[in-house]
Amino acid sequence: MIRAQQLKSIIEEGLVVSIYEHSSQYKRKQIIIGVCILSLIWLANFPLNWATRKLRAKTRKLAPSASLKTLPLVEQLARRQQWNLAEIKYRLLQLMQAVTWCGSSLFILNLFPQTRIISYLLVAAATVPFRIVAVGLITYILIRLTYFLIAKLSKPALKRQSADFKVNQRGKLRINTTTRILRSVVTVIWLIVGILVAFRVNGVNLSPILAGAGIFGLGLSLASQNLIKDAINGFIIIWDDRYAVGDIVDIGDVSGLVENINLRITQLRDAEGRLISIPNSAVDIVANRSSQWSRADISIPVAYQSDIDQAISVVHQVAETMTSDPQWQEQIWEFPNILGVDQFSDRGIMIRIWIKTEPLKQWDVAREFRRRVKIALDVAGVSIPVPQQQIFFEEKTDIKHLAKEK
Repeated sequence: MIRAQQLKSIIEEGLVVSIYEHSSQYKRKQIIIGVCILSLIWLANFPLNWATRKLRAKTRKLAPSASLKTLPLVEQLARRQQWNLAEIKYRLLQLMQAVTWCGSSLFILNLFPQTRIISYLLVAAATVPFRIVAVGLITYILIRLTYFLIAKLSKPALKRQSADFKVNQRGKLRINTTTRILRSVVTVIWLIVGILVAFRVNGVNLSPILAGAGIFGLGLSLASQNLIKDAINGFIIIWDDRYAVGDIVDIGDVSGLVENINLRITQLRDAEGRLISIPNSAVDIVANRSSQWSRADISIPVAYQSDIDQAISVVHQVAETMTSDPQWQEQIWEFPNILGVDQFSDRGIMIRIWIKTEPLKQWDVAREFRRRVKIALDVAGVSIPVPQQQIFFEEKTDIKHLAKEK
């Protein structure tokens, strides 16, 4: 009896509410509320749009480009840090705008009994996509935030190495390579976590997925042993600092500038501009031409009839002049080591010189040194010969006797 009375009172209250909600007075009140909400959202959207446009222009300006590679590594990391922070703010503002408009639209639809069912249907239909989009956006923000932290932590490490230029050049290359690897690894980890979280928030049981992923991973590891070798060897290459991005190396029969290195492959750009990709498992013996310092190995040919002491004196004078030149002082780290006469060849007497240089500058120094030596030798009257060969003819005695008898 009590339950029947309670049910009757609930029905009566519902009828009263329904009658009131269909009245013209209630509609006018709800329309005013809806118009006020739309006006507030519209007014609030102006500063949001201004901030969004400003951040979008900033992210485009700071985005990685070809000109970014010409900047010093410290400035590159600072630009990456600013870009990732601006990208995070930009995406958060976009999310705020979307949530504001969607929330206000649903609230306005919920004001009227005729459209209330539409808001319920929209919420029910958009629950799963909204969760997926929300997880994807959060994952993207976390990736950008991690990039920001990597750049922020790498910048002090670079500044600590800036005391000695001869040492920090190598450290900069290593830090640049390490940050690239970390960004790749972090991206993969966050994507995997984001996919698992998207399944979980939508009510999917992760236990079978994780078990299946474990079995699949075991089978994949057996089927792709070369990839595992690539990853292990790539980690060892980076850990041992065999080479880094920006080095010039010889790997097997190929050589070139290291443009990219990750846990799977190393990419070289050779002298002809070809991009050569080498699996890390195939990297065995590496000749690094720019680790710590470089050396210009120069051989100067002098004619056999020239005064060799005078030629060596001219080369020594050129070495003194070039090392005192402000344009070349930073690139030449030690006074050239004039080894003296290295060999006798068909080109003449070879004078050999070693010059210790800044990494990757040995070719520039060698070209300039040869140019100056050529000019100085011409002034001193010492000739640089072309390849030559002498042939001696000898007449045999038995041939002379035969000629006399005839």
